[in-house]
Amino acid sequence: MRKLIIVLLALTFIMFVALGVNTVRQGKQQLQFNELELKSKETQLIELNTRYDEVIQLKTNTEKEKEEQLKKIQELEQERKRLEGELQAKLQRQEAEKQRVATAAKAATGTAIASAATPSNGSAARAFIFQKESGNRLDAVNQIGCYGLGQDCNNSLASVCPNWRTDRPCQESFWESYMLRRYGSWERAVAHWQARVPINGRDVGHWW
Repeated sequence: MRKLIIVLLALTFIMFVALGVNTVRQGKQQLQFNELELKSKETQLIELNTRYDEVIQLKTNTEKEKEEQLKKIQELEQERKRLEGELQAKLQRQEAEKQRVATAAKAATGTAIASAATPSNGSAARAFIFQKESGNRLDAVNQIGCYGLGQDCNNSLASVCPNWRTDRPCQESFWESYMLRRYGSWERAVAHWQARVPINGRDVGHWW
């Protein structure tokens, strides 16, 4: 059981790392695309400025030429404003994308580390014991008088939990303390139960 839990934790870690790597890869691809768009806009703006300078330097002789020159200047000004607006908007989106990628990478890595580092709370193993011992029934009593969720055969449960038939929090606390004293973890308790350990050389079946 313990090996299975370790394998599950390892698979969970790998899954989160893969998710984080995929998220970062997609984010980097988007950033590269944005950078290409920015370079394109910057190139257009440079070309526009060059054309603007050329128009400004033109020498006009007639009123018609002057009007045409003024019209070109106005058109170039509008185009420059449009391109500068697009460039600024793309710069802002690029910065937002960088922050999103950094946040996603940090979150994915942190989740993976937390998943690998946080030990199992034993909820599945505890549920296994309670189900096997009593069918997860508070008031279960077997043929030799053992009773409760974990089947107390020493009559200790009733003294700690007078209302043991209905008091689940008290019973769970009682069995948690028993597990910690005897096994140290629910997973070890399950391993002992599955090992079918003999008592005084006699096979008495599964017990914990």
